[in-house]
Amino acid sequence: IRLEDNEFLLQRHRDIFGYTPDFKNPKTFNEKLIYRILYDRSPIYSFLADKLKMRIYVNEILNREKSNYSILDKDSILFKKIDELQEELFKTNSCKYLPKLYAIYKDLYEIDFSKLPNSFVLKTNHDCGGYVIVENKQKFLRDTKVFSEAMEKLKKHLNWNYYDVFREWHYKNIEPRIFAEELLLAENKKPADTYKFHIFDKRNMLNNYIQVTTDRFDDYQRVIYDYNWKLAPFNFMYELENVNEIAKPELFDLMMDISLKLSHPFDYVRVDLYQPNKQIYIGELTFTHGAAGEKLVPNKWDKKLGDLWKLKRLSDATK
Repeated sequence: IRLEDNEFLLQRHRDIFGYTPDFKNPKTFNEKLIYRILYDRSPIYSFLADKLKMRIYVNEILNREKSNYSILDKDSILFKKIDELQEELFKTNSCKYLPKLYAIYKDLYEIDFSKLPNSFVLKTNHDCGGYVIVENKQKFLRDTKVFSEAMEKLKKHLNWNYYDVFREWHYKNIEPRIFAEELLLAENKKPADTYKFHIFDKRNMLNNYIQVTTDRFDDYQRVIYDYNWKLAPFNFMYELENVNEIAKPELFDLMMDISLKLSHPFDYVRVDLYQPNKQIYIGELTFTHGAAGEKLVPNKWDKKLGDLWKLKRLSDATK
């Protein structure tokens, strides 16, 4: 028997956090994430969770002399279907903070590898984890096992509805597509480190935190820094000891400025950035971090982060 969203999320929260929450009167960070899932259902979240439509928002905010927040209005082009936005989507290649978009496909059979560069990444726009990294196209196409597994992975991701996994409703109605995008590698040829800016407060920078993910495919590490680039006294899921500290990124101030601009209409959002080879790129905007299922270490920080998040309606935030 399939549970209703609220019952599913209530039971899941009990299992993970060990208590019965009140989602209509949320106090902790994770409770407020579920409040957003259940009760704050602006279509804007769906548009910006879509890795393709998100590009249009980023372009309007970062690639103009004055940020154009009217792109979120009720008559926005973001309400259009993906097929109607092809021209707008490829225009976003003029934004230096976005990886180059090479092509968009409805299914695997549309992929024309002859028109793609030697290195690229194939991604799905509507879920998490749907990507295939291609560092050398000829080698990729010649290795039948690798190629077959990659196509099977993309097919699986293209055909599932990510909403069904954790009931994050804003993924439910995203039109699934595969797209080819510029591959971003650091100088060591590894995937670039990820800087995830948790933006709660546009005025007091000390109320915002930066989650840094390094060596995502080898020796994985996740640490949290504050605005002064000191290790924060908490983490998501991971213990605080045995942390290998990393240097503050050269372009930190610009990364923070970009995060503040992109987060401006929202009471909380996580802005994911990369900085390979001294160039900043936007990864994605995340509205329900960890699908509201990541414990804070230590636990008291779930309430502390909840206190930082001043819940308000999206319509109020955009005024």
